[in-house]
Amino acid sequence: MYVERHSPYAEVSSALSFLTRLDGDVLWNEPLAAHSTFCVGGPVAGWFRPRTSAALVEAMTSAERVAVPVFIVGGGSNVLFPDERMPAMAISTERLDDMNVGKDEVLVQCGVSIAQLLARLHEQDRHQLDFLAGLPGTVGGALIGNAGTVDHWIGDAVSKVQVLSEASLNWIGVKPCRFGYRTSDLAKWRAVLGAKLRLNGEPFDGEQILSCRRASQPIGAKTAGCVFKNPDDRSAGWLIEEAGLKGYQQGKARISQKHANFIENLGGARSAEIRNIIDIVREKVYKFHRVLLELEIEVFDGWTREVVQAKPSGGDL
Repeated sequence: MYVERHSPYAEVSSALSFLTRLDGDVLWNEPLAAHSTFCVGGPVAGWFRPRTSAALVEAMTSAERVAVPVFIVGGGSNVLFPDERMPAMAISTERLDDMNVGKDEVLVQCGVSIAQLLARLHEQDRHQLDFLAGLPGTVGGALIGNAGTVDHWIGDAVSKVQVLSEASLNWIGVKPCRFGYRTSDLAKWRAVLGAKLRLNGEPFDGEQILSCRRASQPIGAKTAGCVFKNPDDRSAGWLIEEAGLKGYQQGKARISQKHANFIENLGGARSAEIRNIIDIVREKVYKFHRVLLELEIEVFDGWTREVVQAKPSGGDL
């Protein structure tokens, strides 16, 4: 790919040369679409896959020292990357995948996928975390977004969380995490590296939960999961459907005909098309129901992470 000699993108790539000295893998000009369940996103200047937590800390500290923006990617779900090049460094937690199952808890690193976690627990006939069955992504992302079902969240099982504060790793208890519906305060830390999850609760029927997900959600489609949080006790999908948007399509992006709170990439969709659909949904739902939908996914605008919360006009569409 051609990059102008003195462009900000080229300057960032040059500033990230220190990555080759760290314990991990480096990819230059890596397309984020290859690391997103939405399968959209332009190239990022540097993609770093550390083998150890220490390498992650060193990469973040070094990038900040040379004023390069940094963001962390787990399983690539619940996120919408931009179409444009990102003059930044992405850190993948893919190789931070250690697990240690004890009698009453499991110690798990942030890069472990939910599927890997449940598979390991099932080897010991442990089903206390099966309410997570069918969820994409990694433990790190699940912790930050407090993933789960309507009634059960991963935060309910947390004993401690390992976070990066300044330049050191620390364990914090549940209270400072401030777990809520699809939210937590963990994003305020520089990084989430792992957790201790309790296994002394009631078991769940993971097969039944997975079956329900398959029946009601577009499993297998290129999505980022639910786009919006359910407001109060109402379903965001129902509000979107009642507003007449189920199946609405723009370019190669479409609101799922199976569940209106999912946006599907039909193949070759652009991030801008998905973003436009998000804006249209929020405006029309506000017009019809006077409900302001809050995003469950994170949207990257340029190389900055933002949450789209501006009140829509409610005007005619």
